[in-house]
Amino acid sequence: HIRERLGQFYAQCQTDLLGADGQSGNNAVIAIYDVLYLITPLRAAICAKDSKGYCINQITSTNSTSTSRSASASSSATPAASSGPAKRAEDLYKRQTTTTDGQETLGSFAPNTTTYNTDGLPYLFLTSNTPADRLCQPCTAKIVGAYVAFENGTPYALGLKNSPILSGQIALWQEIKKCGDDIVSEIMGAINPNNQSSSGALARVERSSVAFTMAGAVVAGLVAFLM
Repeated sequence: HIRERLGQFYAQCQTDLLGADGQSGNNAVIAIYDVLYLITPLRAAICAKDSKGYCINQITSTNSTSTSRSASASSSATPAASSGPAKRAEDLYKRQTTTTDGQETLGSFAPNTTTYNTDGLPYLFLTSNTPADRLCQPCTAKIVGAYVAFENGTPYALGLKNSPILSGQIALWQEIKKCGDDIVSEIMGAINPNNQSSSGALARVERSSVAFTMAGAVVAGLVAFLM
């Protein structure tokens, strides 16, 4: 249902999201769109596993410094004194969503988008500054793959480079490519189920990283393509 809601959001709030000139949208409305867009891939990232178990436990256990800063990501965030990083991420997801009649809906929760972006919270605290020995791990592919797979099927309407929360993926992807073919190939698997060529799939991921907006009178309501 999230994909449908995102489409409706864009169709009904296009002026607020893009602004009259296509580049100066309402920041508060864009933040709501970001949180709504985040729900599905964040859930997939939190649930991601490799042969060692849940990725969230592996990554956050080696990145506690960034995690501790994330406590300020929201004015309503729960103090972290008695909870580990995995519990904090679980709480984050619950705060982002509420359940009504079995359906996920946007919670009454306004994030500090700058902190979310800087700390890499959507990617479970992976950022372009994460050391290679932590970044170049199988779980990175699982986590980032959850996002690029969702973006491949549901392009971010404003282009990821314009996302207050998700734009850090651009620099993160550039660092991941330095990890080698294994991780890149696994990410390809998340968005390339039909065994297309690696070069074509790689181009697709990069289109999801540096995006542009096309909204005009001739093609009304057209969602921006991802670069």
